[in-house]
Amino acid sequence: MDSGISYSCSQCGRTETDGDGSVTLFAQKNGWALTRRFEEGKLQLDWFCPSCWTRRSSTTLPTARKP
Repeated sequence: MDSGISYSCSQCGRTETDGDGSVTLFAQKNGWALTRRFEEGKLQLDWFCPSCWTRRSSTTLPTARKP
C-alpha cells in the first residue's frame, strides 16, 4: 500500500507521489508550486510542476503594486 500523496500539475498533468506525506517538504525538495484562487466562491488549489511554474511565473505573475 502506498502511503504517499499524489500531486498533479494543473497545467501539463504530470503526476508525482511523495512518500513522506508532507506538502511543505514536497514543494521544497521537488520544486513544485502551489497557488490558491477563488472560483465561484470556492477555494481552488493548483499545483504546478517546476517546468510549468517557471513558464507561468515568468509570464503571468503580477508586478508589485506601489504603496
